[in-house]
Order: sequence, then structure tokens, then C-alpha cells
Amino acid sequence: MFCGKCGKQLEDGATVCPECGTTVENEETVSVVKVEEVKTESEEKGKKGFTFDWWEAILSVAIFTYNMYAITYNLITHTGYVHVVIGIAINIGIICSVPKMVKDLLSRNAPQKLKELMLRVKKPVLLSVVYVPFFIIGIVLGYNSVRWTLEKESVELVSKIAHNMYGSNAAKCRKVKIDENLGNNLYNGTAYLDNGNEIDICISYYPEDDKIEVSLAD
Repeated sequence: MFCGKCGKQLEDGATVCPECGTTVENEETVSVVKVEEVKTESEEKGKKGFTFDWWEAILSVAIFTYNMYAITYNLITHTGYVHVVIGIAINIGIICSVPKMVKDLLSRNAPQKLKELMLRVKKPVLLSVVYVPFFIIGIVLGYNSVRWTLEKESVELVSKIAHNMYGSNAAKCRKVKIDENLGNNLYNGTAYLDNGNEIDICISYYPEDDKIEVSLAD
């Protein structure tokens, strides 16, 4: 072992250079300290694991809500059952991550009283508070999306029926409103024409062919 300042050879275990008086660090001690520091950092990372950030929480809520919308839409129209299964599986995974997500987010900058309150809350209550509103929103959007799609696509079909019945001078349809769901993808509705008249119509939806038929009500 040599002095790092003057280069004089030192005896093993020496802590001070006899030539220049410089304090000498023991290389083995330094190595052990560095190893311990590295080990401590890796252990902390291992304990910490994956933690949620706010943008990840918002993204998970958005995905959950969209999946509920898609599941509801596909179940009502009897289409996309594979997407239904995938959506349910993804949402189950998101729900399972809720307790850790809330814990991670609260550990950042939440008030101490709120942290203590959330620690006392049971998991079912926590899941209800976090996801039930978005569960309902997704279902409502999925249900109404079917109606909005059918109403929008029926407008042109009603205009064609009027044209076939009354010729080129026939009034055009400006809006369709579904009034009743008869089940089995059958609906009663009202078509509003641009001349102010209203027509009662029947809408049939065939999800296998993604086809819509409109007829005048009896």
C-alpha cells in the first residue's frame, strides 16, 4: 500500500503516512462501505416496488370507464363478445390495484388526517368510493351510445322512405328519437321531418350484419 500524496510505501494497516502525515483510508474499509451503500439502495428499491403516480391513476380510471362503456354496448348489441371478456379481465386487474394505488397517492402529499382515515377504511368501501361512480358512468354511456347510433343512422333511412313514397319533393328527416325499447334489438321511435310533421317508425337492428332497417309503424 502506498501514500496517495507522496507515494511512500506504507505498512499494512497504516492510517497516517509517516513521510507527509497524510491520513490514509483503508481500501478494504472503503470498499465495504460502498458495497453496503449499494446494497441499501437496492433493498430500498425492492421494498418500494412499482408505485402509482397521479397520471397513472387518472389513466386507469379512464380505461375502466371506457371498458364499462364497451362492455355495455357489446352486450346490448350482441356483438364483440371477445372484447367483453377482455374488458372484464382488464377491469378486474384495475380493481385489484386500487388499494395500492390509493395508498401510494396518499403517501405523497395527502394531509395526515386523510391518511389515517383511509387506513381505517375497509377494502370494499374503498373500491365502492373509487370505482362505483365510473362503473355507472360507463354503463350509462354504453346504453345511450346504442340509442344515439341507431337514431343517427335512421335519419337517412327515413328520408329514403319518404322519397320513395312521395317523390323528390318529399320532406326530409332531420331527427329520429327512440321512444321505446321492445327487446331483441327492436325499437319504436318518432321521426321528425323538416316540414314539421312527425312519423311513428319501427327500427330493427341486426348486429350480426351490423344492419339497420326502418319501417313505418302500423
